[in-house]
Amino acid sequence: MGLSFTALSHSVSRPQDDPYYCSLSHSLGDAFLFSRKSVDSKTENEDAVSVIENQKALILSVADGVSGQRMASMASQSILQELHKRLSKRVSRVRNCLIDSIELANQKIHRKGRGAGTTLASVEITADYIRPYIVGDSSVFLVGQKGKLRYRSIAHSPVGYALASGLIAENEALSHEESHLLMNAIGGIDLNIELGPFLEYQSTDRLLICSDGLTDCLPQDSILEVIRKGEPEEALQTLIEMVEARQKEDPSLHDDLSLILFRPRK
Repeated sequence: MGLSFTALSHSVSRPQDDPYYCSLSHSLGDAFLFSRKSVDSKTENEDAVSVIENQKALILSVADGVSGQRMASMASQSILQELHKRLSKRVSRVRNCLIDSIELANQKIHRKGRGAGTTLASVEITADYIRPYIVGDSSVFLVGQKGKLRYRSIAHSPVGYALASGLIAENEALSHEESHLLMNAIGGIDLNIELGPFLEYQSTDRLLICSDGLTDCLPQDSILEVIRKGEPEEALQTLIEMVEARQKEDPSLHDDLSLILFRPRK
């Protein structure tokens, strides 16, 4: 059964429905958002997704709470609420505002003192470029024509760094015993905000932002093959079905899943 997307006419910072589907048509392109809790979870979704419009840019974000208790949901929602509060109004520079929002959310979450934290993958989209901002192991992919990978963020984890440096292959990363370890999160003592490169883009490119519920289940080649074909709604549906099939094969992979797929309009 295909996804039924609700069209948005405004920014969203904290969707409540589970599973959650929505789409936003913007002068810069079309964004399709999906988020759902793990199929075996009795708790609420610890992931959160966000789309924010302002006069400077479109900002798309995925956050993944990491404490394994109710505080994880609080953490992921906290950073997106902070981004929405600051970025949905007129700002002089998105970069500065985004960094300030992350640092403030980090202080608030850390003060809770219960070990909560969250990842964040945000992308600033303007008419001239896209720029990723990364904390943790949520991912950003920019895919060109014929499925060519133009950019992939590096997961802030032992396995992520080992994969990026060529020490291990992707099939090893997917089954690695330390794949659950994280080295960087909002709410931690030693916060590191990775400012990605300025990336030019074309209307034929596709931008994917996702939680590790996707990348822990599917290899990069499989993800790129799906993204390059057809309409974004169909691509998201296919990715969701592939993740669910993989999790059925291996219940240890059960996790919340959040995806944003963006189709530029230039």
